[in-house]
Amino acid sequence: MSPERFAERLDEFFSALPRDAMYAVEIRNEEFLTPMYFTVLREHGVAHVFNSWTRMPPIGHQLDLPGSVSGPFLVARALLRPGRTYDEAVDAFSPYDRILDPSPPLRRDLVRLIETAVHTRIPAYLLVNNRAEGSSPLTIAEVLRLLPPAAA
Repeated sequence: MSPERFAERLDEFFSALPRDAMYAVEIRNEEFLTPMYFTVLREHGVAHVFNSWTRMPPIGHQLDLPGSVSGPFLVARALLRPGRTYDEAVDAFSPYDRILDPSPPLRRDLVRLIETAVHTRIPAYLLVNNRAEGSSPLTIAEVLRLLPPAAA
């Protein structure tokens, strides 16, 4: 499906949904990160889910795209390092009790999202998977350590 057709179908989909709920869209195809996609989300008050995934650009790159903050809240999912497959991460990180592959860029991107939420005064929901660095609780602790005291 072309990025244009995807955005058109998304527009049709959200036009048919009740307006009294909050929605977010997570895509895993970089080619769909187009101005038209973000315009459709903004017109419907839908949040883009910033994600760290195998075939997606880093979260910070997504945040830098014009119009990427499209809804009344922010959502991020730190799932995998770009380029790494899910199966590779499962094999590398089990039993998920320590950070085995630190990703300072991912942590900085999550901090940027939090700072963006604070600056724009909208809620942010950040979900961190064990397969991002090896242990989601420890990754979250490292992100918190990077936050200025006012944001934490």
